[in-house]
Amino acid sequence: MTSYRSSKMYLVKRHHALTKSQGKVHKYLGMNIDFSETGKFKFTMVGYIKEMLVEPPEDMNGTAPIPAVSHLFDMNKTAETLPNYLSDLYHHNMDCKITISVQEG
Repeated sequence: MTSYRSSKMYLVKRHHALTKSQGKVHKYLGMNIDFSETGKFKFTMVGYIKEMLVEPPEDMNGTAPIPAVSHLFDMNKTAETLPNYLSDLYHHNMDCKITISVQEG
């Protein structure tokens, strides 16, 4: 079994620094992680996304190729739609949509 001290030393060697935060709200990799409500937590990236949109690089204009086949975005118009409970499960809030868009972008 690895001790806490040796695990910490391994992480410090690999990542150069460790930080510790306390409290109910934490910031990590552009995300706000909020544990204010008992039994729940919330991830948001609103500030991170606003910053990206306000300060884009000068050369960020035009188009760029994507490494995907062209039929990837074609819709099957005869496909059965999801039942409401599944649709709500996948698309229940904007945070999820924004997070997905950031990962895909």
